Amino acid sequence: MMKQLFFLALFIATITACARHPEETSSARRVPVVEPVLIDSSDIVPYFKYYVAQYESMWKEGTFVRDVVDDVGGKFLLLAEMFPDSRYADDALFMAGKLYLDMGDYEQAKTLFEEIVDRYPEETVSPLSNKEGYSFHIAPLAHLLIAQIYQYYYEDVPMAYWEYSRIHKKYAHYLDEHYLLNDTMGHVLAEAQFNMGELSGPLFGIKSSVENYQRTVLRYSGYYWENGSGVKYDYGLLALERIYEMGRENRVAADWALIFFSEMLRQHIYSPVHTTILFYRGRIEMDRGQFKKAVETFKELIYSYPVETDNDVAVSVRALEMLRDIEAMKLDYLKADTENLTEQVARTIIKGKENELLQVETLLFLGRLYFEKGDAASAQEVLGTIFKRYPYMMTLEEREATLQAASLIRDQVPIEEYKAFLKKNIFFIPEKYNAKRILRGELKADGS
Repeated sequence: MMKQLFFLALFIATITACARHPEETSSARRVPVVEPVLIDSSDIVPYFKYYVAQYESMWKEGTFVRDVVDDVGGKFLLLAEMFPDSRYADDALFMAGKLYLDMGDYEQAKTLFEEIVDRYPEETVSPLSNKEGYSFHIAPLAHLLIAQIYQYYYEDVPMAYWEYSRIHKKYAHYLDEHYLLNDTMGHVLAEAQFNMGELSGPLFGIKSSVENYQRTVLRYSGYYWENGSGVKYDYGLLALERIYEMGRENRVAADWALIFFSEMLRQHIYSPVHTTILFYRGRIEMDRGQFKKAVETFKELIYSYPVETDNDVAVSVRALEMLRDIEAMKLDYLKADTENLTEQVARTIIKGKENELLQVETLLFLGRLYFEKGDAASAQEVLGTIFKRYPYMMTLEEREATLQAASLIRDQVPIEEYKAFLKKNIFFIPEKYNAKRILRGELKADGS
């Protein structure tokens, strides 16, 4: 009897254990990862991958402890020491350098990056070094990080400037190459040139700073820096913005800006930054009270050049806003030039420009303009055009244009008038678009 009770208890305990820990059954049990040992060249790949994973885990958590960094960094350095001719030797040095950089040991990081620049000038990053499997030459990025250590951590402006200038001399043949650093995508030469603009003012004066930004515009417009959230920044546009900001702060900088803007307009005919150059020139003219010149500049921007990029669209709409602001000043000497000018220019865009995004943004601008003037009927007329002609368009704000038009009207008119507008125009939106479902829901929620 006791024997039967023993086996019954053992059976129940076994069933209970299986019920509590189903993941520990033999079919699902996970084999623990064993830390690899580097003995010969056949062990390099698993060894390297293992410690790259250790680095990525630390970087993701944002925790870099000295003992752990020294251990993992030492393993990378061991690989580089034992197998200096391996394709992973330069990567191992770079990973160790990033570890110390992230921890804040800038001197050790700089030493390792300098070793890469000296020993591996032509080597490329292994696809195993980043989760995207992206490959690029490693020395330019290591050199960029050396310059950034001088700039941001040592605050040694002359040395930082010198290292950035060396990058251009050494790596100009990598013009079309981008780097990938953790979750950031960038361009070594463009970033170096832009930072030379940031640093050259205290060293050589305002003119030198503007010149370096100008070189960034002329050489690297269209090259992007992309942050971890996927937002892209054009180095050329960033440089133009900095030139304008300097011009607002300093009259001498504004003088140089206007000179360089004129030079860039001559050298960059119909370029992606042409409209932006004109916009900032017009803004400087406004800041100086030269409103007649500003009007002509903004009109040149809108009328004279093709609109090809989202930036061209955004700048054209901002130019319309500047014209509206100048018109609202009601300056006597400009009355003949500015009376109803903004509306006329906007309507010309709608009729003449072939870029549909610009036409949609201009219709939205006109709708806001008419509401500001108290002309709700004209506002609804132009915004209704979006429903009829562009029900499929997304705006610069990445929002369905019909929804943005509807929200403008909803905020400005009585609910009955808004409902009447929807009933009249919702028909033009195809069923497959999300806007139709949302606006139809608004009608139903209002009892229609």
